[in-house]
Amino acid sequence: AEKNRALKHVQFPLVWRKKKNEVLINFIERYNHVQSSRVCSCGQCNDVFEVSSWMKQGKNSTDWGLQCHTCYDCTGHICQECEEGFCQDCRKQFCEDCCTTMRCEMCQ
Repeated sequence: AEKNRALKHVQFPLVWRKKKNEVLINFIERYNHVQSSRVCSCGQCNDVFEVSSWMKQGKNSTDWGLQCHTCYDCTGHICQECEEGFCQDCRKQFCEDCCTTMRCEMCQ
C-alpha cells in the first residue's frame, strides 16, 4: 500500500520570516496554491473544509509565514471555527487536545 506523502506542516525560523526574501515569498505562494485544492477534515469537530490560504501572508503582520489551520504539535487540521489555541508567546497554532490554554506548555 502506498503511504500518504502529503506535506502537512511547514515551520520557518523567525529569522527567515522577518527577512521575507523572494524565495520564501514564492514558496509560500506556491504552497498556498497547492494546499487550497485540498479538502480536509477538522480534527476537532470532524467538519470537512477547504481553505484558500494556509500560510499567513499579510505584509506587515508579525504572523507572516506562519501556518494556520494545522496544529503545531500533532499536525492535525483545524477549521476556522475551531481555531482557538493560538499561543501568543511563540505564535503557534494548537488544537484543543494538544493545548487548552492561551499559552502552550513550552511558553508557560
